[in-house]
Amino acid sequence: MITENPVSHQAHQEIPNALLYEVLNGKPLYYRGYKDVLAGVSTIESVMGSSDLQGSIVSLLNAVIWNGIDRSKYRTVSNETGLQLGKGDYVSVDIGIFEKSLVPVLKGRYFDVPPSVVVEVDIKIDLDVVHEWDYVAQKTRELFQFGVQRVLWIMTKSRQVLVAAPGQDWLITDLTKDVLIIDEFSLNIQQVFDEDGLVF
Repeated sequence: MITENPVSHQAHQEIPNALLYEVLNGKPLYYRGYKDVLAGVSTIESVMGSSDLQGSIVSLLNAVIWNGIDRSKYRTVSNETGLQLGKGDYVSVDIGIFEKSLVPVLKGRYFDVPPSVVVEVDIKIDLDVVHEWDYVAQKTRELFQFGVQRVLWIMTKSRQVLVAAPGQDWLITDLTKDVLIIDEFSLNIQQVFDEDGLVF
């Protein structure tokens, strides 16, 4: 369960909107490292940007998925695309696969329809107010309620991937195993990394 931020010496300091990563179930979630920005030892830009690892993985997987899916039917998006889950609630996703029929015209704002599949790489929020697993579980459930049919979380430290679908048992498996992305398209994520020469 996501709780409110504990009282601290920064409790009365206004937090810039740029440091807000998501609002999930009405609770603000800030970028990891936002307290360093408030303390003046870091910049907003330094906590908002993706790491070299996350950026490389997202770019690589988005390219491979784009090449592997039926592009007459689906559109892939990346770059922390925003989803408007409901009034006041929004999340960012690393990769989303949308049915083109649901988004015939792009409007220049957050998507208000669900992607079929979401792929997330690691976690960018500050974890002072929520445990890592609680965040993953709650965000996944909220995505399901929004209408997402499949969510994959790639965790680089443990080299595992969580595969989740509504009404099914969630599976945590190794990156070396084939995982279904959409329709009949599956990926061996570690093989994708190896073929690209991506080492971490």
